[in-house]
Amino acid sequence: VCSSDLPELRKGAIWDRSYAKPLGYPGDFQIMNQVYDWERVGGNAYEMLMHRLGLDVAECIRTRMEVVMTWIGEIARMERHGAPARIASLGSGPAREVEGFLKSRGALDCHAEFSLIDQEQQALHYANEAIYPYVLRSNGRIQVQGLNISFTDILRTASTLSVLPPQNLIYSVGLLDYLTAHRAKSLVRRLYELLAPGGILIIGNMNQCPMSNLWPMEFIVDWSLHYRSDADMLAWVEGLAAERAWTETERTGRVRLLFVQKP
Repeated sequence: VCSSDLPELRKGAIWDRSYAKPLGYPGDFQIMNQVYDWERVGGNAYEMLMHRLGLDVAECIRTRMEVVMTWIGEIARMERHGAPARIASLGSGPAREVEGFLKSRGALDCHAEFSLIDQEQQALHYANEAIYPYVLRSNGRIQVQGLNISFTDILRTASTLSVLPPQNLIYSVGLLDYLTAHRAKSLVRRLYELLAPGGILIIGNMNQCPMSNLWPMEFIVDWSLHYRSDADMLAWVEGLAAERAWTETERTGRVRLLFVQKP
């Protein structure tokens, strides 16, 4: 993209925030919210068109969230003889999948404890504000805690996550894209160890494919990620003795999701 073209793209709100990175990093929770809300944003037709083009590029952020929300429902509705489903999100951002699940009829009789882990206090505050009304209405069946922990600390020492009891579902769908293969494998192992027996780990990563987001993200807004294949991600679970492990893509094909189940 020529430097003269960039100001035209930045008239779209999502392009502008992605390029400017006002919180100091790409992919902040406000960008996630723009994708989830899918609203017409802009002062005129051209600005709204540019924003819509950016939303089309980022659609896979919303569709990967929909996959996770389905799994939250599956895990939360399982009978555990009165014990809650324990669900943790690493890099939770605004946690719109939790909010979406709690809005649904499927959440009415569920008993669940959510742990939202993020390095951005503003994201956790947003999530708490959005989710708290559903917690109040649940009569104690739903509990949510926010853990403000830097990702650097999580990668540096295993003890940062030791506050969590064994989890029935752990997911991280927007963090490992930024990690080298070595660090990603180490983190997958650490998260796997936190699973309760029979628990599920879900890891999302931008997919290595002809229609990937590499060009618009890397070359337009300077948003660098690792794009990975099925083999790349399955390599992370080697030696874990998992019950089963597989990958699949969400409906756009631009995000690949790794699923690992503990025996």
